[in-house]
Amino acid sequence: MHHHNDTNIKGTIDFKRHLKKNTPFLGKVAYNTREFSHENHMIHLIRYTIEFIKRRRDLRKVLYMNDTTKENIRVIEENSLQFDFEHMSKIIHQNIRKPIRHGYFFEYQALQRLCIAILRIQSSHFRKHSNNEVYGILFDGAWLFEEYVNTIIGDQFLHPQNTKGLGRHYLFNAGNGLIYPDFISRDEMQPRVANAKYKPNRNIHGRDYLQLVAYMHRFEATEGYFIYPFQETLNNNQDKTLFLLSGVEKVSIREPRINIIKSGIRIPSQALDFKNFEESMKEEEMKLRNRMTAM
Repeated sequence: MHHHNDTNIKGTIDFKRHLKKNTPFLGKVAYNTREFSHENHMIHLIRYTIEFIKRRRDLRKVLYMNDTTKENIRVIEENSLQFDFEHMSKIIHQNIRKPIRHGYFFEYQALQRLCIAILRIQSSHFRKHSNNEVYGILFDGAWLFEEYVNTIIGDQFLHPQNTKGLGRHYLFNAGNGLIYPDFISRDEMQPRVANAKYKPNRNIHGRDYLQLVAYMHRFEATEGYFIYPFQETLNNNQDKTLFLLSGVEKVSIREPRINIIKSGIRIPSQALDFKNFEESMKEEEMKLRNRMTAM
């Protein structure tokens, strides 16, 4: 249903809306038409959700996982040219008030509920007697790994949490440059900083280095750590130490030495059963504790 208010009458006159908008009468008539169009509240809801995800650095990569997803996004964007962020609340309300019921569009029902939940920043709750089928659960592996590392070295390191706003620090005075290092040593005589990275060792580079070095400079630490998981089959369990350089023309290792240690946690992917996996993980956790204590 499309609502118009002009002089080109070609549908059913909406007398209530006409009296409201066109009194006194100036030549325009309010009327409604039914015509095929991709511009509807459901398509706009999907478009709003896509744009919302694009703005989230931690989520946007799901939009580019494969060619099928990219093509679907392109089609949605081409057929939602009239969407406007100022009307997002109105679109969400329309979709809540008018959920999809027609059998032909049955497959869109779950998508509609998911988009509403994302835009309203709600979590999905699956109860024992719920009729909703669960096809998968999306979790934040990076956050989960960070919390896991905290259970191992939490007695030696403070653990700021940006998701809760706990343990915040700043790079500059007057509250400028908010930062949340993953771990800061409790020993003020030997300050150290550590970051947990849920990705392969070879992917720790560039901005990861810049971030950790900035943290180390802020807390006057001479040692920093990257803690990452790796599969035992990759055979890359050797800790790697990097030394910060100084100079432009005459490059040398900075004195006193400032170093970054890449320290991996071996994941026993070849374990025979859960008990064997658990025992192997306990050994890895003890090795990490000893390395962090000795360094």
